Amino acid sequence: SILSAGLEHRALVLEIGGSGPGEIGRRAAVAQPRIAVMTVIGEAHLRGFGDLAGVARGKAELLTALPRDGVAFLNGDDPVLRAIGRLHRGDVRLYGTGPFSHLRAESVERTADGVIVHILGERFEVPGLAPAHANNVIAAIGVAHEMGVPLAAVARRLRHFVPAEHRLLREHVGSIVLFDDGYNANPISVRAALGELGAVAGRRRVAVLGEMLDLGSHTQRCHTEIGEALATAGV
Repeated sequence: SILSAGLEHRALVLEIGGSGPGEIGRRAAVAQPRIAVMTVIGEAHLRGFGDLAGVARGKAELLTALPRDGVAFLNGDDPVLRAIGRLHRGDVRLYGTGPFSHLRAESVERTADGVIVHILGERFEVPGLAPAHANNVIAAIGVAHEMGVPLAAVARRLRHFVPAEHRLLREHVGSIVLFDDGYNANPISVRAALGELGAVAGRRRVAVLGEMLDLGSHTQRCHTEIGEALATAGV
């Protein structure tokens, strides 16, 4: 991904992920980011990280790789991210919809085709996404604003946003509303999908769930908790 960038490019967007300790730190050392975005600390890749605290330590490797003049955008609605934000020596921007965020949306509206986020005095309409994606939209707006992109230009581009496949993608199949979240699954993503399904008006709601993988010794507990959530999800 890095080698694909040319001299004409001003910025490169990279996913610096990991499924175990040290991986994010090694990749961040290669990428040398100036801006870091962290979305959530959740029970994913527990086979490698061990537990939620291990996930937090692994994600924090990205913060420690930032230079002092780098900027960290952290989801202010996640208490774990708020806590580890102090590991960055420089500027930390909290974003989200709750009271702890500096970059806070005034409102998030669900539409027939996506979401509308009101923030920084602008209206950002994004097709194909669910309200569960709103914080990701806010983070993208914040990074663009940090890089000097006019907010009106950001709003224009977001109106033509094309969502990634199988990432809680909302589609209309005749009279049926289909949420395709088949790319991957962890407890946070499944709960978000169930929340979206429960919010859809309809006479019948059907959830088709596969396994959540890479959870290690937490597999049985996480699946049991999702089963309990499903029983009260109104589907």
